Amino acid sequence: MAVSGIPSSLFELQALERDYLMPTYARAPVEFVRGEGCRLWDSDGNEYLDLLAGISVVQIGHCHPALLEAVTTQAERLMHATNLFYTGPAMRLAERLSASSLGGKVFFTNSG
Repeated sequence: MAVSGIPSSLFELQALERDYLMPTYARAPVEFVRGEGCRLWDSDGNEYLDLLAGISVVQIGHCHPALLEAVTTQAERLMHATNLFYTGPAMRLAERLSASSLGGKVFFTNSG
């Protein structure tokens, strides 16, 4: 293990996975450490074209400057608020999205 407490090799990451994660699916033996646009770089400096960016919200690309600025600005105010309470941005986004949805209503969720 590296001095900082962060694993320093893929072998160490695989050992941590084996010891502490439920085996829900097999992982490719690659550690990504950086992303920009549609490209990823692994811990050995190899560059990859990210063809799996549809997972989660990464379809807009990795580390886009405008997105980083917006996320940083928001994180400085409020990182997260459950939908059990009101937030103005969520209600205004619901209004905008509903204008183009068939049912006229939306449901915010973090998965599926």
